Amino acid sequence: MIRIADYIIEIGPGAGEKGGVLIGEGTLNAMMNHSGTQISKYMKEDMLLKRSRMANTFNRNELISMKNLTSNNLKNITVEFPKNALTCICGISGSGKSSLMKGEIYHRALAGKEFSDTVLVDQLPIGKTSKSIIATYIGFMDFIRSEFAATSMSVHNGWDESYFSFNSQSGQCDTCMGEGKIKVKYMEGTYIQCSDCKGKRYKKAILSVLYRDKSIDEILNMSVNEAIQFWETEREAIAGLKSLQKVGLGYLKLGQGTSTLSGGEASRLKLAKELITKKSDNVLYLLDEPTTGLHFSDIDNLLLLISELISNGNTVIAIEHNKQFMSCCDWKIELGPGAGKDGGRVISQGAL
Repeated sequence: MIRIADYIIEIGPGAGEKGGVLIGEGTLNAMMNHSGTQISKYMKEDMLLKRSRMANTFNRNELISMKNLTSNNLKNITVEFPKNALTCICGISGSGKSSLMKGEIYHRALAGKEFSDTVLVDQLPIGKTSKSIIATYIGFMDFIRSEFAATSMSVHNGWDESYFSFNSQSGQCDTCMGEGKIKVKYMEGTYIQCSDCKGKRYKKAILSVLYRDKSIDEILNMSVNEAIQFWETEREAIAGLKSLQKVGLGYLKLGQGTSTLSGGEASRLKLAKELITKKSDNVLYLLDEPTTGLHFSDIDNLLLLISELISNGNTVIAIEHNKQFMSCCDWKIELGPGAGKDGGRVISQGAL
């Protein structure tokens, strides 16, 4: 898409607070000759296909084979893939990729004994209400609440951790019940900012409590990257935040609603949570187009994260079309040749 564009505008250099600057604009040729742009760095074939990690070594005599796969349009196929490696499932839209991974591999792996656990990381939305936020989803909110409850003002007033949860009547704004907004009557799906808390979710007394000169609202308005710097000495506490950073989500706000995330962001957030909670090895991770919406440099970071998973004794299978990602896979399964009834067959499979 970039190569066929008539005019290109690059914004950066980073994400969130580190972005918003015009890095370059012009034709593809002009951008390729602009050394300060990411496009000039990654659009060159040698850089695009640069392997972000060393190929994994696996025993070809210990391939996992799954036979008689017939979900949806699959034509009674047999596939195989190695453990402790990265496998890519590719093919045109409608060729049967999701049927293979979600309809067959996922359920068979759960029922089998080859893996200690099987984790499906898809792009379905996370959370249906505004009270589901990034900090609560990854478990970091508990740390925030405990830190505020330990301040001198909180101890003096007898305010424990519950007062710093907008899900609790103890601390939430009485007007909006911790939503930060009010639903407009007779106008479906329309909200206005709460006039009492000004969208900050908490009672005024709770917002007056300062932790290192910041209110809880100011903390929740920090990006993940900012929070990592703010608590840089609390290595154990920020380990989960660093997982978000690794999957390219360092720009998200701690208080951002999970329901506002794109499919690609939701997928990577789920993967980050798995990295936080899963401590065992020999886990099979199934990823549904994990590079959706990612920049070249973010894909590099994602591949390094996957490499870390595999180094820890796990196996990763991903549905993917991205050339940069596919070049770093150890094994490929291609389905086709067409879509729907014309798909569902194995075109090729094997090591890259």
